[in-house]
Amino acid sequence: MDALRNQRPARSSWLALISFLVAVSSSPLASAATYYVDKSGSNNNSCAQATSQSAPKQTITGGISCLSAGDTLLIRAGTYQDGEIKISKSGTAGAPITIKNFPGEAPVIQGGRILIEGTPYPSPVGWLVIEGLELRNGSEGVKLMNTHDIILRKNYIHDNANQGILGASARVTIDQNVIARTGLQSSQFHEHGIYMQGTDIAITNNLIDSNHAYGIQIAAYSYNSGTHAVPEYAGATNWLISNNTIALQDVRGGIIVWNAGTAPSG
Repeated sequence: MDALRNQRPARSSWLALISFLVAVSSSPLASAATYYVDKSGSNNNSCAQATSQSAPKQTITGGISCLSAGDTLLIRAGTYQDGEIKISKSGTAGAPITIKNFPGEAPVIQGGRILIEGTPYPSPVGWLVIEGLELRNGSEGVKLMNTHDIILRKNYIHDNANQGILGASARVTIDQNVIARTGLQSSQFHEHGIYMQGTDIAITNNLIDSNHAYGIQIAAYSYNSGTHAVPEYAGATNWLISNNTIALQDVRGGIIVWNAGTAPSG
């Protein structure tokens, strides 16, 4: 018994361990930050400086470079001509990355597009929110390639050449957007308001009008390991299309289910 007693940690050691565990459990995770973009800013401002409205980044791409899980990027009013704005960063399930308009202001992305795509391709990227932006006169408004857990909300996506929203994704919510006048300069019939494939896609409460071809094309293309990071980004499974106004498409109808491909299980 004496030998066993001698092997027990001293009471002070237990207290030290308990104090350490309490300190670790009560320590906050890295605080989510808010960054600012303004046409009057400078990309020479550091990310630390860009957390202040008085020292913002100048371009949306510059602001995105600062973001980590849980962060928010607020974009001030103005017309941004960044070209292709690529997002390859992911948030987390509990801490998405949010890119949105500064409250009460209406920033415009002119002549470019937002491309959400992992690097290297095809790699998944997800837990992102895009809200309150105007995207016009680009190739697409938003392109989602191998993405998951994406929210596109309250955006005005119009007068783009090819597609309003294009993607292969899972768990995407497209809600309260205006998607209009896509592809009106084309002589083809492939320019849709929304052109999507994948799993768990919710398209709700949108105004989709005056696009060249279909308002919504549900494109159930089969899984291809060279194109799709995982099978759930292919096919067309478990979609919800509800409470949208889909009207006045140019040469096609409101909604079409295209192709018979289904995503394999496993």
